[in-house]
Amino acid sequence: RVHRWPAVDLRNDLEGVLALIGCLDGVVTAATAVSSLAGVAGCPTWQLDGGSDWTALGESRSPWFPNVRLARRGPDREDWASAVNHVREALTG
Repeated sequence: RVHRWPAVDLRNDLEGVLALIGCLDGVVTAATAVSSLAGVAGCPTWQLDGGSDWTALGESRSPWFPNVRLARRGPDREDWASAVNHVREALTG
């Protein structure tokens, strides 16, 4: 289920978005502003990475936000299953 908060403008109210993210148990996202905002909020975050996020400096966690873990796509450019399975295992542990 996708929840919407009509009182928060998700495009123009970054403080409201940050407050919402800070209330979450965790975030699963692509390498977007959402992963950075979740990092700032200290929210446990799993970032699905296609190999293009140079900001991680080749590490499995963001050096800027230690709560942001990366799940990288497999060597086959179409293989997202390994990254999604990595996140699933981390969440269901």
